[in-house]
Amino acid sequence: MLKTLKCDFARVISSREFIAAVIVTAVLCFSTQVYVDYSSGKTYSVIESVFTFSRDFMAGRYEFYPPLIIKQALSGYSSMAMPITASFVFVMTFITERNSGNMMYTVSRTSRGKYYVSKFITAVTSGGLCTMLGVILFGIFVYILFPNVNSPELKEWAFQDSVFAALAKKLLSAFVYGMTSALPAFFLCSFCKNPYVILCFPFMLKFITETLLAKIQTNAWSAGNFNIYERIVPFYPNAASQLVDRAVDETFLPIIAVNVIFAAAVFAGFAVIMENRSDRGR
Repeated sequence: MLKTLKCDFARVISSREFIAAVIVTAVLCFSTQVYVDYSSGKTYSVIESVFTFSRDFMAGRYEFYPPLIIKQALSGYSSMAMPITASFVFVMTFITERNSGNMMYTVSRTSRGKYYVSKFITAVTSGGLCTMLGVILFGIFVYILFPNVNSPELKEWAFQDSVFAALAKKLLSAFVYGMTSALPAFFLCSFCKNPYVILCFPFMLKFITETLLAKIQTNAWSAGNFNIYERIVPFYPNAASQLVDRAVDETFLPIIAVNVIFAAAVFAGFAVIMENRSDRGR
């Protein structure tokens, strides 16, 4: 299985789709809102701030401190697009393999169980890796475009740990978020051969789920039920994005449990559907 996994992973990360996913993830991070002008009420994204404010202006405000900007990556449009960017690489390579007939050759060389495990690991790992690399690429440009204020007071106020530890946690969170975001598309690959449907449906599902949960939470708060937060947060699709760098509270273990159960269910569903196809998915 290790040889199959190595071949699958090498094929994915060496593809043009992988490079494109990394670049798109980094570009979407520039839509992150980082500054609010309270006099006018206007909010500025990373890219708007670069073209609107001078470096002298940004140097005097903590909102433009590069590590703080990087910590806010994968919010806004980049978070909405995560089901697409995190699964784009695997979906395109898997569908190409299936439509070309190479799947039959690959499965014949190994057991179907090992093949399913290899594909699952490749899907989640490539999703996490392209997301993490996208954040790294975004961070490089942030450090180039924004002044790095050498203020010990700011660093102490902004980060409980060192800046390096905070950024490392952010990258690990991005990796975990990318892994979980690739799961719905992986499941759809078991019975759907249209890559556009596979990529778009998880995007719609994420939007519907977040809207529904936000509505439930708002109604609960209006009714005076303030304990709804701990019960509902673990089910948000973006809960994993803050898993590593968030404080350990009542929602920490439930978030882990929900995502582990979801991943196990996705893999089991993928394997069962592939096993019950008349062509074994080929």
